[in-house]
Amino acid sequence: RSLLVMAGEARLAWRHGIPPRKSDLVEGERLPRGARRVSLTLRTVRGSGGCGCAWPEACDSQGGGMPPTSAQLRRAAREER
Repeated sequence: RSLLVMAGEARLAWRHGIPPRKSDLVEGERLPRGARRVSLTLRTVRGSGGCGCAWPEACDSQGGGMPPTSAQLRRAAREER
């Protein structure tokens, strides 16, 4: 079991995900992953004033936003054809 709490740049400007694989290499030993994964995301709902964080280019409440994912780019390319 584990818990990861992210803040600041790691929370706002980095991409996060769980790699799709069936095992992990831990200290030289291959360990199978469990069949079930649970991911919880807790968020705070803000008013219309925005957050005022230090990463406006990554913050959607300050008009920024993350760059498109590869899946979004592929979808956009298909739609242009």
